[in-house]
Amino acid sequence: MSTPKQPKKRQVPHREAYERMNFLFQLGLQCLQLPEPNLDLCRHYVLTLRAIARRLVLRIDPLLKRQICKNCSVILQPGSTSRIKLKHGKQTVSCLCCAHKHTVHLQGRAPATARAATSTRSGLVT
Repeated sequence: MSTPKQPKKRQVPHREAYERMNFLFQLGLQCLQLPEPNLDLCRHYVLTLRAIARRLVLRIDPLLKRQICKNCSVILQPGSTSRIKLKHGKQTVSCLCCAHKHTVHLQGRAPATARAATSTRSGLVT
């Protein structure tokens, strides 16, 4: 008799690289949570993360990308390395290390699941 076939696991290309990038991001967060935060070590981990993504031509997850300062490569943690201001439907995140500011408009944005449920291919709401 034949043995039952097991379903194939979906292979993620460059899985080890994504795991390594996630691990480096977590190490960066740990560096910021020490009694004396080590910003240079945190910056080193983020630069290594970006180098891996650049070398293998991978995209960094948008959730991680929003938490990294584009100017000085430090992880933006509210209260310790960044300030967040909500004003007039805008969210402004400012880095305390280099004073770089990033603004996101919050008005008129619906969650992706709500947009998908209300729109169809023809554009009519069902």
